[in-house]
Amino acid sequence: AGKTTFTKALGKALGVKKVINSPTFTILKSYKMKDQRMLYHIDAYRLEGITQDLGFEEVFDENAICVVEWPHFIQACLPKEFLSITITCLDDTKRNFQFECSNELDLA
Repeated sequence: AGKTTFTKALGKALGVKKVINSPTFTILKSYKMKDQRMLYHIDAYRLEGITQDLGFEEVFDENAICVVEWPHFIQACLPKEFLSITITCLDDTKRNFQFECSNELDLA
């Protein structure tokens, strides 16, 4: 649907210099942004049914930006406030993006 493509564009806009690619097999990849904060890219697809502590809380507690693909597989680990982005394929070259805030997320 374009999850990693979206993350690549976000990273570029935030000044990430490294090549961003899918973390499917590594689960988590980290990139330094222009302002020296971190951009984390998590692919939780292979974590369905895993109940052990994976340490994501530490990543979410940082002053960082985290992109999580397949977040419903780690729902219990997610912070209380987050921005949900749903990408829907319209055709081979077009996508629809729906943005929804959990709770009262302050985007300022």
